[in-house]
Amino acid sequence: MIKLFLKPTSVIISLIFLLNNSGIEIVLAEEKDPITAISTIRQLLNATLIEYKNMNYTGATDLVDIAYIDNYEYVEDPLKEKDNKLMKTTEDMLRKDLSKLIDEKSSYKDVELIIANIEKNLDKAESLLKTN
Repeated sequence: MIKLFLKPTSVIISLIFLLNNSGIEIVLAEEKDPITAISTIRQLLNATLIEYKNMNYTGATDLVDIAYIDNYEYVEDPLKEKDNKLMKTTEDMLRKDLSKLIDEKSSYKDVELIIANIEKNLDKAESLLKTN
C-alpha cells in the first residue's frame, strides 16, 4: 500500500486520483521531513510512469503536480542550503521538463528517461540531507 502525505490544498486532485485507482491511502499532513517527501515523490513518479504507459495523461499530470506542489516544497529549502544547483535542477526537471513531456504526449522512453534522471537527483539529495 502506498501512503501519501498531502496538504489540504491538493485534496481535490488526490480524491480524483483515489477514485480512479485503488490501493492508495491519503493522509493529510501539514509538515513532512524532506526524506519522507523524497520517498513520496519517488512513489508518485513510479505511479506517473504507470499512468503514462496506460495513456492516462491527465492522471500522470495530476501525479506530477502532487509530487511537485505537495512534496518537493519540503525538499527545496533544506536542499538549497546543501546544494542550490541540485535543488534548482531537480525542481526544473520535475516542474517544467517532465510536465512538458507529458503535455506533449512524448514517447514513453522520453518520460521514463527524465524520471530516471529525476530519481538520480533525488538519490543525491537524499544523501546530502541525511548528512548533518
